[in-house]
Amino acid sequence: MAWKEEHERKEAEETAKRAGSAKIAAEKRPLASESAEAEEQPDKANQGSPKAVAVRKFPNTDVSSPDAAPEQDAPSPVPQPPGDLTQWQERDYFIAKLLEKPELLEAVARSAVDKRDDEQIVQILTRLLQPEVYAGLKELVFGGEQEETHTSRRRRVSSTQRGRDNRDYLHKLIEAVVDALAQNTTATASRSLAQLIVGKLETEDNRAASTAALESLAAHPTESHEEMLFRLVVEAERLVDAAEPEIPADVLSRQALALLAEGSSSAVRVRAAEYLAQNNPPPEIRTGLERLLAELTPENLEAHAILYMGAGDPKPTRQVLAGHFAASSSAALEHLLGIKVRADAEQLDRSRQTARLLWSNSFTLVVEGRLNRLDSWSDEPALLTLALSLPTDTMRAAVARRLDVQWSRGPGLDHSQLLGGSTVVEPGILVLLRKHFSERGDSWKPSSLVGLRTMRPAVGRSARDLDPVAARQQQEQQLQHAWVRLTGDLAADWCARCRRAAHDRDAAERALGRRIDWSEALVGLPMQPHTSEGVTATHTVLWPGGLPAGASGAAEDPLAIHYVRIEERTRPARLLACYGRALPDHQRRDIENGVCFEGMHGEVSAGVLRSIDVRITRAGTEIRRLPDEEQDLVVEIIAVTIRDPDGSVLNGPS
Repeated sequence: MAWKEEHERKEAEETAKRAGSAKIAAEKRPLASESAEAEEQPDKANQGSPKAVAVRKFPNTDVSSPDAAPEQDAPSPVPQPPGDLTQWQERDYFIAKLLEKPELLEAVARSAVDKRDDEQIVQILTRLLQPEVYAGLKELVFGGEQEETHTSRRRRVSSTQRGRDNRDYLHKLIEAVVDALAQNTTATASRSLAQLIVGKLETEDNRAASTAALESLAAHPTESHEEMLFRLVVEAERLVDAAEPEIPADVLSRQALALLAEGSSSAVRVRAAEYLAQNNPPPEIRTGLERLLAELTPENLEAHAILYMGAGDPKPTRQVLAGHFAASSSAALEHLLGIKVRADAEQLDRSRQTARLLWSNSFTLVVEGRLNRLDSWSDEPALLTLALSLPTDTMRAAVARRLDVQWSRGPGLDHSQLLGGSTVVEPGILVLLRKHFSERGDSWKPSSLVGLRTMRPAVGRSARDLDPVAARQQQEQQLQHAWVRLTGDLAADWCARCRRAAHDRDAAERALGRRIDWSEALVGLPMQPHTSEGVTATHTVLWPGGLPAGASGAAEDPLAIHYVRIEERTRPARLLACYGRALPDHQRRDIENGVCFEGMHGEVSAGVLRSIDVRITRAGTEIRRLPDEEQDLVVEIIAVTIRDPDGSVLNGPS
C-alpha cells in the first residue's frame, strides 16, 4: 500500500502549494487583464483536439504542459490498468471498477484459475464488492471538480435508482467476483462466501451478492460448500442474526435445500440422514430433508441405510427401503460374481460401494434382528429378499436359524417372488437348503416331483375329507414339494446365470482373437465329470481372493462357485449310471426335461459346506427318446462352497 501513503503525502504538498499560489495572485490583481489573456492561451491551443477527462496529476508522475505556469497542475491522462492482465496490481482492479471496464470481469475470472490458492486475491475480490474504495482513487481517476459528481453517482443506491448500464455492470461484477471466490480453495474465501450469504459483509447490492454466493456453492460443489448449504438448511435462523436481513432466514433455508435437491453428493445426504436420525427438527425442515432423500437412487443408498438402521419411522418406509436394498445388493452380486460381464467402470464402482455398505457386519446384524422378529417369512417379503441377497456368514447363520422355524411352515412365498427379475438369491443359500434336506433324513427325500403330484387329493376333495393321519401326510408332502421346488429352481437359476456369464465372456475373448481354454476350470472342479470333451461353458468364482480390485472389505466371507456345461450326444442311461456312482449320497430327482442329482458333498474339510448339483437334460431341439437311445444331452455341474455358519475355519473354501 506504499502508493497510497505516497499519494497522501503528495496531496498535502499540493494543497500547501496552492495556498501560496493564491496569495501571489491576490497581490497581482492590477494585472488581471494580462492574467486572463494568459489563461486563454492553453484553451486556444486545445481547440480541435479530442475532449479528455481532466484529472489531477498522479502523485508518482511528473506530467506537465510546457505552456502552463510552473506552479499550476497540468492535466494528465487517466492511469489505465495494463493490457496484460497478469501484470495487474491491486489498484488496477479498483481503477477498472471505477471506470467500469469490461477487462475487470475478465481479470476476475482469470484469478479464479490462476490464483485458486491465493489469499491476497481473496482480499482484493472482497473489497471489490464493497461500496468504498481506497481514499484518493476517485480523485485520481475523475479529478477535482468532477469528483463529487462521480462519487455521488456511484454511491450505493437502490436498483430502481441506478441506471440500467451501471446496474448491469455491477451485477456482472458481483457474479464474477462471487464465482471466483467459490473456486478459491482458501478458508478465507469460504468465510467471505458465508458472510455474503447471511448479509454480514456489506456490498453495493447485498441481495444480489447473497443470491450469487448461495448459487455459487452449488455451481462449484465441494465438501465444504455442501456442508455450508446443509448448515443453511438446518441453522439459518442462528446464522442470520441481522435485525432486518436482505433475505429472511426461512427463505435462505428453502433456497439452500432446493440447491441440494438439484444435485448433491451422497456425503451431504448421509449428513441429512444422520441429522434426521439424531434430531427432531421443525416440520418444515424435516419434510424438506425427507423429500431430499425420497428417491431410491444410488446417491441416497448410504443415507437410506442410516434411516433403515435407526429407531424411528423413516420415509421412505422400511419395507420400501428393504426392496431397494435387495435390488442394489442383487446388482452388486451380479457384477462382483462376474455374472454381468459387460458392466462398465461406473457400474463396478457403484457395486463395490454397495457391497461395502450392505454386506458390512453392522448392516447385516440389523437385518438379522428384523428377520428374527418375523413370525413368518411371508410377513415381509421385501425383508426376506434382502436377507437372501447378502452373501455374509452373519446373514447365512441367521437364515439357517430361521430355517429351523420356517421349515414346518414352508417357504412362505412363491418361488417366483425370489427368483428371476432383479432379485438375486446369493448362492450360499443353496448350500443351506441342501444341508437342511440332508439333516432330515429319508423322510424328506422325494423320489420325484411326478410322484408328489400323484399324491395330491383328487379334484373336489379337500384335506377335511381325509382322516387326520392322511391329512398330516398330505400337508407334509405339500411342504416338501414347496422346499424341493424352491431349491431346485435356485440351482437352475444359478446354472443359467453362470452359463450366460461364460458365453458373454467367451464371446468377448473370441472377438479379440483369443483361444478359449477350459482346462483350468475342469482342474478346479470339486468332482470329476464324466468327460473332458464337449465343454461349452465354465464359470469360476473364488472369494475373497477373487474379488475385483477395490472391493476388499465388502465380502470377506469365503465363497466358491464352480460351474461346467458339457454338450454331448450319448445315451441317458450311461450318464445316469456314471453320476449315480460318482454321487452315491445324492438324491436323484426327475425334473422338467431331465434328471437332477442333488445333495451335499461329503468330502470337505471341517467347517466347510459344499453342495453339488448335476443336471442332465435333453438339448432344446431333441425329441423325447428312450433312455438307451443316443440323443443330444446337456450336463451342467454346479458346486457351491461356503464356510459353515455354525463353525469356523481359518482358510476359505476352494
